[in-house]
This record gives sequence, C-alpha cells and structure tokens, in this order.
Amino acid sequence: MINRSVSNTNNISRMNEPISGNFCKLDELNQESAEGGDEPALLDRYGRNETILETPDIIEHALEQLGEELDKITADREAFDLAQVTCPDYVGSTNFRLMFLRSTEFDAKAAAKKLIKYWSRKVELFGLDKAFRKISIRDFEDEDDRALRQGGVQSIPDKDDFGRGIIVSFRDVWDNRRSHQKSMLRLIWYMIHMSVENDVKVQKNGIVIIVVNTLPAYQITSYDDKINRILWRDLQSALPTHVKATHAHFGTSVITKVIKATLRPALKQTTRERYHYLGGCTLKAFCESLEEFGIGANKIPAIIGGESDFSYQEWLQEQQERAGINDNNGNEHD
Repeated sequence: MINRSVSNTNNISRMNEPISGNFCKLDELNQESAEGGDEPALLDRYGRNETILETPDIIEHALEQLGEELDKITADREAFDLAQVTCPDYVGSTNFRLMFLRSTEFDAKAAAKKLIKYWSRKVELFGLDKAFRKISIRDFEDEDDRALRQGGVQSIPDKDDFGRGIIVSFRDVWDNRRSHQKSMLRLIWYMIHMSVENDVKVQKNGIVIIVVNTLPAYQITSYDDKINRILWRDLQSALPTHVKATHAHFGTSVITKVIKATLRPALKQTTRERYHYLGGCTLKAFCESLEEFGIGANKIPAIIGGESDFSYQEWLQEQQERAGINDNNGNEHD
C-alpha cells in the first residue's frame, strides 16, 4: 500500500516571493480587447454570460435532442456504447447528460460530440477496468498519487463572485516528464469532476482556472507544451465543463511570450479571448488584479497571495477519508 500523506509544500510556499516590480500588466492583446467594447462584449470577455433558464420543458426537449444527436454519431463511439452496457443507469441518467448540455450551453449536437469523446478519452486515461465508474483516488496508481500529493492542481471548494468553480494550477510543481503525462491528466480529470459533478451551480456557471508559474527564464525547458495542448483538448472537447476564463501569472515576459506562442494555437477563439496573461509582479498583486474579473481575494488561497484559509492538506485528508484511506500511513478503513 502506498503512502497517502501530503507531500512537502515548500515549492508552493516560495511562490509568494516578489518576481519583479509591484504591478501586474495585462498583456497587450488582452488590453486592446478590453478597451472600447460594449457591455455584452465585456461580459463575454470576463466569462460572465447569462446562464440559460432551465425550465422543465427546456430540459426535456434538450435531453430528447441530445439522444437524437447521439444516435446520429457512428464514428468512434465504441467506448460510449460499452459504457451504455456497463453502467447504463449512470450514462443514461438525466444528471449525467445535463452536465454535458450545460457545458455546451444546451447545444445538443456539441454536447453529443463531447459525450462521445468523454468516454473515449476516459478509457484511454483510466483503462477499461476503471473507466466505467466514478473517478476515485482509491483507483490512483502510484504516480497518480504522487501527483495528487504534490498539489500541482487543486479544486477550490469556494466559488467566485459569479458562482463559477475555481481550479488552481501550480505549474512550478507539475511533474513534466513525458512518462508522467497520463498521471497529470488523470489528476486534472479528477479535480474537474470534484468541482463539477455534484455542483449544479458550477455546471451552469462554468469554471475559472488560475495558473501560477514563477519559473525563471533559465528553467523554461521544464515547461511541457505537449501536455498543455492535450489538457486543453480535453477541456474543450471531452470534459463536462465550460472554462469561462483563465488567468495566468508568469514570472517573466520571456516565459509569457513563449507560452502564448505555443498555447494559443491549441485554443478555440472564445477560450483565447478569455485567456488572460499577467506577469511582472508579485503573486499578491496578481491576486488583487483578479478582483476585476469577479474572483475576490477571499476566494483565493493565502498561499498564492489571497485571503482564503483553504488548506489543500486538510482538503486532501478529507478526500482520503471519504475514499477509505484516512491516515498518513496509507492504511485503508472500511
């Protein structure tokens, strides 16, 4: 049995040290798009669109349309068809299918494509023996567990001012080795499900992602572009969530330019427009700048400059206990 204790967080703690200067600068492209727009455009840029009014009639009609669209798809549906046989109550449940409809703003055709892709990707990442049940840390492999304890991706229990879920990515502590890509992706899938699966409000309002990366320029080689592209492919085309906005802090302008150049081609237009790059400042100043986007300091963990008392160690211990792994020696309890 592997040790399920939380790993040392010194790498995260050091992130609150100043980088350069005491201000955050929105990158030029984002800055231009922020000026001169009308209110709907600004709402879209901030990811604060009005949610759809879900009446019983609308839900019933949308579910019928989704079923029809699923029947039309003939390619790459093997995993979906197997899921319908293996866990029919889950796959066919209203709650499960509504997650995908909400993530596409009730576009039944888009939801059907995403749902088919979801099962294909879940089988690829978790294998046939684990794909057809809910994602649980009990099923994590050793490398998955190590990534979990490092805290490189965290689902924050609090929602922002617009009812959106918050995911924080500490890129400095990611394991970027190619051999560990699937472990990082499985961790991200787990965190997205933790944020979305049992929270209807987050399903409706979407999530925001905060990316923290303070690597100095000479460590740019440790940044893995491939895993970022795969991650965004899953977020946009497979996972049952809608990323309303992403806010990224980078330590230097050099890294900001490199990441923008490599990442932006992998993003859909709306995602690109809502991906805000900020840098050249302390994490404290970065967090303060997020107030404009509806993410108050009281919702951001203190470890990166916010005022929330959220403790990842305590959160993880709670998840371990729920999964039947409730002490630091990895002992299981039924």
